[in-house]
Amino acid sequence: MLGPTLPHVKWILPHAPQQSVTANFGMIMPSWFDIKDFSFNSAEDERGMLTSVRMLEGVIRQEVESGLDASRIVLGGFSQGGVMSLLGGLTSERKLGGVVVLSAWLPLQAKFKAVSDIVKPSL
Repeated sequence: MLGPTLPHVKWILPHAPQQSVTANFGMIMPSWFDIKDFSFNSAEDERGMLTSVRMLEGVIRQEVESGLDASRIVLGGFSQGGVMSLLGGLTSERKLGGVVVLSAWLPLQAKFKAVSDIVKPSL
């Protein structure tokens, strides 16, 4: 999608899949991963986060394979989208142009170093 005021920018706006969110009484809604509850020390849905970040890496890979330099790619998101942007940007094997995050948190903090080694795809 090309923007009328930024014709040189290609906007790719992936949508989170519909899934049950435990903290919202199991309601099916767009969500990159499950949220168990809203406390600061809640168990994180590592599997869901890793699945989503791999999906984002696939989008990045498609753009790079179509000729776009990875340094021109910026990931951005709000809330869960921000979490996925951080995880994707900080663990990508490619050097991306940047990450923009609003109202989010660093996911998988306790094991971030180990997760970054797991997430990086072999190219």
